[in-house]
Order: sequence, then structure tokens, then C-alpha cells
Amino acid sequence: MNKNKRSDCYRRLSWERLSKKTITVMALGLFYTAPIQAITPLQTYYVPFTEAQVSDVLSTLHPEAIGKKNHAVISISIGYNGTTIHYDHHEDSYETNLLSPLSSTTQIWGDGNDANGKPPGFASDVLNSGDVIILNNEMPVDYYINDPAAIPPNVPYDPLVCDGDGDGVQEFCYDGQDKFVTDKPVAVTRVGWVGTWQGGDIPNPEPGTLLAGAVEVYPTSEWGTSFEAPLGEPNSMKGDGTLTFPGFPEMPDHDGMFELVSNSIMATSDGTVLRFDLNGDADPTADLVTEIGKYELVVTLDEGESFMPPLIPSGPITDLQAFFPLGSRVYAGTATSLESTQHVVQVHGFTGDIGARYESRWAAILPKERWSDEYFMPVSTSRNSLNNDYDPTDVFLYNPGDSSLSVCWQTMGGEQTVIVIEPNELYRQQAITDGSGARFISCGATAGETFWGIATIDSDWDRNPDGTLDDEFTNESSDWAIALASKEQLSTELLVGFAPGVDPNLCQPGAPFDCSGFSPSGSPVWVMADDLINNTTVSIDYDGDSIVDHTIVLTPLERAKVFDPSDNDMTGARLFTTNGTKLTAAWGQDPANSEPAFSYFDVGTTIPGLPMFTEEGGGEGCTPGYWKQRHHFGSWASPYVPTMAFEDAFSNNVFGDMTLLEVLKQGGGGIKALGRHSVAALLNAAASSVSYDLNVAQVISGFNTATDTEAQKNIFEKFNELGCPLGRSSVEESGIASSSTPKKGKAKHR
Repeated sequence: MNKNKRSDCYRRLSWERLSKKTITVMALGLFYTAPIQAITPLQTYYVPFTEAQVSDVLSTLHPEAIGKKNHAVISISIGYNGTTIHYDHHEDSYETNLLSPLSSTTQIWGDGNDANGKPPGFASDVLNSGDVIILNNEMPVDYYINDPAAIPPNVPYDPLVCDGDGDGVQEFCYDGQDKFVTDKPVAVTRVGWVGTWQGGDIPNPEPGTLLAGAVEVYPTSEWGTSFEAPLGEPNSMKGDGTLTFPGFPEMPDHDGMFELVSNSIMATSDGTVLRFDLNGDADPTADLVTEIGKYELVVTLDEGESFMPPLIPSGPITDLQAFFPLGSRVYAGTATSLESTQHVVQVHGFTGDIGARYESRWAAILPKERWSDEYFMPVSTSRNSLNNDYDPTDVFLYNPGDSSLSVCWQTMGGEQTVIVIEPNELYRQQAITDGSGARFISCGATAGETFWGIATIDSDWDRNPDGTLDDEFTNESSDWAIALASKEQLSTELLVGFAPGVDPNLCQPGAPFDCSGFSPSGSPVWVMADDLINNTTVSIDYDGDSIVDHTIVLTPLERAKVFDPSDNDMTGARLFTTNGTKLTAAWGQDPANSEPAFSYFDVGTTIPGLPMFTEEGGGEGCTPGYWKQRHHFGSWASPYVPTMAFEDAFSNNVFGDMTLLEVLKQGGGGIKALGRHSVAALLNAAASSVSYDLNVAQVISGFNTATDTEAQKNIFEKFNELGCPLGRSSVEESGIASSSTPKKGKAKHR
């Protein structure tokens, strides 16, 4: 892996507060003018919501505990070797063409040219699988870009307020509204909180990571134009009424979790017009002239701008323009049309219990066109570490239809009672059984109808150690939420974004964090498979370095909690299967292994699937003929050696006890041709010196799930013939005995 590419500038209590190097160059009067090689823009991201919005949400929930600084964290996990990122700060306006930037403040990472920038904390400008970029800035709470009214009187506005690299030069912050483009898939997480937890019983302590939020961030290809508010605190909310575990108190349908509900809506194009239909009477397919009076609120946004309806408690609708209640709809378009495909938006929801001090839950809300009829949920109920009481995980399902909806669901315990959700109703299903995941699917006469779901963790009144109810800390000790993953979002491989085991402020420098001082991990990765019949083997690469560190076996609908035992950090980890079974996962606090106080982190996110990347050209790859040569054995990357059994490397015994080298050497077509190109692909993917277009997990999965032998062989062959960058290496370098035929045997995985 590439841990050595990171510098030692991490600090224990100020982790990776690094900013741009290019500003330093600009201060010296040096501007780069070298020609820039354009990249193919595979994914475009805008960092969601503004720092003003984060501060408004958290100060509304806990006004007496707000600290002096906003913490903005953007985590980018790299999924493929040779990734390039163009990063554009919003403060000095966006580039007209980010692929050919003109501003010296725009960074280009991963192209090998330090003059146009390199990722903060990296010693060289190279990005490979397993690398993680952590952008973390602390900003004064008056740092309110695009919100001049929020700046306190007589406070001069200066966007250059960050000095993350400690060079004494103020630089643009990495924060909400920034934009970046990547040429290969990445995993992005956005985190925010205010103040630093000071511990103890001091008056009005800053809440820090105990009052925080996090969301997974999707590229603009996942944005949309039609949204419906699936969260709120209406009188129509219903639950199943079942006290699943003994001792559950009678509770309101929502426990205050949705007392505050708001959304941040961000645009990708200038002139994006948001039309709010708060009571559902507008027809978006009709002529705007006839419907214009039915939209209670109209807002125009430019690129990167976001709108958040005013923050007030929800409840009975008294002013339709005051907030965005459950069932409200918003359509993005232009001044004259709702049919523009260029004016897409992303939406994120904020919820919380006002006055509960430390309770806030955030979630990404996909456009309605991406809602599904089937969802999976990998997080189960846990027991509280303090008093062994249950901290339940509940699921809220929203029916956007005009008629009742039947939802069948199952856990490890089998089929559960069918849920019936009335039109525009948010239904609460209490307490997912400990140790189990869950699957929800519309069924019966309503099979195929779409709906939406969110899971809330720690969804009940907390108890004191003596067993009495603690109404002061209602459902806030381990509070976080995730949007349920639809069947379309599942994948055979997952790349984890931001996932430290505890409050990252307390971790030591690592890859990127070393939280080993806190064991076990307070925030693991929760994972389940979609196979409802067979057991599933999940391979786990803790550091994204193409080495399988651990495997687990999941029974149907079982959930597992996974953490790296060496550093309690899953940031940048990969989880995958090799038989085509798909996975879903989340990262977030585990009530069973954490406490409602100092050192733990009250946030969580869904972990989206990682798409297979198959870029045309531009990569590197060495042929089977290269890898089978004895004088090239020194280029084989650990743990792979010529004598390793093919079965050990691929978990597939189609070639019996043949070694990797023997499979490489066999001639012929069909499965034999696929075998030799699969071994070459595996070695290319494992070699850090080869910029290959697939990773180890994808090669193994590609071989094991191939239904068309010739087609899969052609895919690997294309990548294996892109050009080999490796030179001659000696037998002695490889440690392989000088014999014409290596001995058969099985090398052990790490």
C-alpha cells in the first residue's frame, strides 16, 4: 500500500488540519503555467451544505453549547491506482472548465506534478488504491459564505481563514460548496460538528463530535430533479405498537427525533429554479403557466449554492412557507421548464430533538426517480454498554403513493408481519433484532411500488444504571441515522469512506487514523449480504492495499460488525465477495462498544457500492507472457508467488491443485485462456508499480462470477495488453529457487 506517501504532519488533537499548498506558491509570486493533461470526468462532486447551515442546525438543537469553530471534514477514499482529482474552491468562483483550470487556487492531485498541487499530507502527488485524502478545517462560526446576513455586525469578512499546513499563510478552507472531479471512482464522506468536547462536568461544554452529523456524498450522476420530503413529525405517523423487548417504555411515535426537520438542497447549474409544492396540489407535468400559483415557494440557485428552508419545529402546518413538511415536493428546473436534465440538485436531510443537547441525525435523500421497491438494512439493535439495556435500531418507511402500501419484511428470524402504510404516511417499525439485518420489499397487490426508508440508531428513552428512565438523555447517547440501501445500490464490492473507530481528534497518525488506544472500536462497519438462501463469504481488506486481511461468513440476513483490530479505523477499507453476492454496509457508532460521552462519535453513514471501473485505454498492464518468465518473478507482489495454488488466490478449485505459474503457462482457449489472463490480471492489480485499471478484488470477482468465459477473457486481455512499465527483475530478488519447475504448494495469505 501507499502509506509512505503521507507526511508526518498529523497532530494528535488537530488531525490533518491541512490546506492547499498552491496558495503558498502564489504568495511567492510563482504561478504554474505548464500545460495540463485533461482527464475524462468520470465523477463530479459538490461538497454538500454550507458551514452556516451546519451551525444553524446544531445551534438550534443545543444553543448553549455551541463552540467557537465549525469543523468541516471531507474524506475521499481512493478506489483505483492512478486516480486524478481536480479540486476547485468556491470562494473565488468556479472554473469555467475544471478540466482546464485557469485559477492558481485550483488544485490538481494525482498527476505527478507537485507544481499544480498535491493532496494535503501527501509527500508525492500520486494517488493509488488504499490512499485516503482527509480534508479538515476549523473555521470561525462567522465564516458564512453566500450568507452575508449571517455575519455578525462589524465583523470583516475574509474567506482566507484557514492555515491547515502550518506555514503561516492563510488559505481557502476545504468546506461546503467546493467542487471536484475525479477520473476514477472514489468514496466521499462529509462530516460536520461545532466545538471540541472538553469532557467532565464543566458548565456548557462544547459538544464536539457528540453533536455531529455525517453523510455519504454522491456524484452528480446520482442527483435528480424531483424530490419528496420523507421525514417529519406529522400527526399521521404510526408505529407497529409492539414492545419488542421487555422493559420498553411507552413512547411517542417519534420520541422527538424529528422535532427539527430540514433539508439542504444544492444546485449544479446556474439559474436552477426550485419550486416547492408544500401540499401536493401542483402537477409538474402540466404547463407552468397554469400551475404557477400552486407552488408556495420559488427559489433560484446558481452553481454550488444551496437552500435550506427556515429552521423551526415541525408540527401542524400554520405557514406553508416556513418549512418543508412531510410529503412536500420540490422540483428543480429552469425559469421556464421543469424538464431540464442539466439543472439537477442533491438533497440532504437534518433532523434532531430540540433541547436534547446531543441529538442530531443526518441522511442523504435520493431523488424520487431513484427510490426503490426493495431495501436492505445492515444495522441491528445493540445493548447499551453502561447498563446492558437495549438501544434499539428502528426503521421508518415512507409511502409516497396515493393508496395504502404493503411491505413484506424479514430478518434472520424469518418473515415478519406485513406492514401496511397509508398514503403519505411515515411508519415506524420498532427494534430490528440484535444480530440481524433486515430486508423490506413492497408486496401483494402493491408489489413493485416504490417507497423510501431511514433507520435511526438509539431510538428510545435511555435508562440510568439503576434501570430508571433518564428523560434528560432521551435517545441521544448513540444517535445517528442512515438511509436504507436500495437493491440497486448494492454491489459485490464496497469502498469505505470516513470511518474512524472513535472521535478522530483523539487518534494518532495512521492510515489515516490510529485509534488503537480505544478498544474495541466504538464505530465499526456493519455489513450484510443480499443472498437469502446461502451463506456468504466476505473478504475484508482493512487498508485498501489489495491484501485480504480477514474473511467472515454471513448466514442469510445476518449482520456482522467489522473493525480493523490493529488501529480501529476502517477508513479506506474494502469489503467484497467473489461469487457475485452483493453487499450493503454502514459505518456508525455501536452502543454495545461505546459510551455516551468523551472519545466517541455520534455519527454514521450508508456505504454505497463501488462500481467497477473500465476506462478505455490510458492504463498499464503486463501480459501473461511477461509474468510467467522466471527472470520476472521478482516483480510478483506479495502475497502472490509462483508456487501459490490458484485455489488459494481465487478461492476457486477449477484448476485443481495447479499453481499460479502453471495456470499462466498453460496454452489453449476457453477456461485455460481465461485462467492465464486472470492470473496476469491479478498480478497486475497487486503490483504497486503497475497502474492497472482493476483492483485485486475485482479481478477475483470477475473470474469467479464469469458467465461468458470468452467475454471475461477479452476484458482481462484488453487490460493486460495496455503496456507493461516493469523492467527485468532477477530470480534472486524474488526469493524463488532457481529451478525450471517450481514446487507445488500453498502459500499462506496474510
